[in-house]
Amino acid sequence: MSGAVTFDEVTVAWKKTVALDRVSLAAPAGAFTALVGPNGSGKSTLLKTLYGVARPRSGTVSLDGTPLHKLSTTERARRIGVLAQDSPALSGYTAWEMIALGRTARLGPFARLSPRDHQAINQAIETAGCRPYVGRPLGTLSGGQRQRVLFARALAGEPDILLLDEPTNHLDPRHQLDLLDYAARCGKTVIAALHTLDLAAAYADHIHVLEAGRLAATGPPATTLTPQILRQVFTVDATVINDPATGRTRLLIGTHSAVQRPGNP
Repeated sequence: MSGAVTFDEVTVAWKKTVALDRVSLAAPAGAFTALVGPNGSGKSTLLKTLYGVARPRSGTVSLDGTPLHKLSTTERARRIGVLAQDSPALSGYTAWEMIALGRTARLGPFARLSPRDHQAINQAIETAGCRPYVGRPLGTLSGGQRQRVLFARALAGEPDILLLDEPTNHLDPRHQLDLLDYAARCGKTVIAALHTLDLAAAYADHIHVLEAGRLAATGPPATTLTPQILRQVFTVDATVINDPATGRTRLLIGTHSAVQRPGNP
């Protein structure tokens, strides 16, 4: 299976601000890897390094053992699908047109969409649940509907790797679970930056905890989302439980002040 990603001593800086500081980690092919950490910890920068918006000052990012800088822009676009946190609205497009843009890297110069392209677009629409509004202008959609359209665009290119930067933004609970269910079961390499720690615990195979641009912990949810690590990195108190339905790690999280509030059991 293709799609293994490795970071080897990667440092990334925005002008004089170091966003990633000698980070080494791996995202196994076909697995769901979650990135968690406080705001500004480097999660989005790590994803941007993979899809080419940020360049390492030092270190190497590799895809299946090949350094990313040796891949052409087209090859990278074909292999990596992106749901970015700050995707532009592009309100002049309909939802269908936006999703169809996901096929761009698969097309030759001046090529028209083939039946195979239409099949991939339709499958992405069904997976993301966009069918009821594919003909509407993006500017008329809610934030959650636009998020699902942008997810469909990432799927339409049939990538080996899905990069999801806060993918549950604007989504109601049902569609948060639908999206993460797909990500966990799709067989692609998924690397997702998530703010909701309980969702990371429930869905990820591997978790990398980032703190101030450095790796604070790495491993399965049971060893990375412990009360000690959550107190150290996030300054929150947590109770860890096993979900009786799935056997997965789940979290009950509160601030220290909430836990100590008079009248709480």
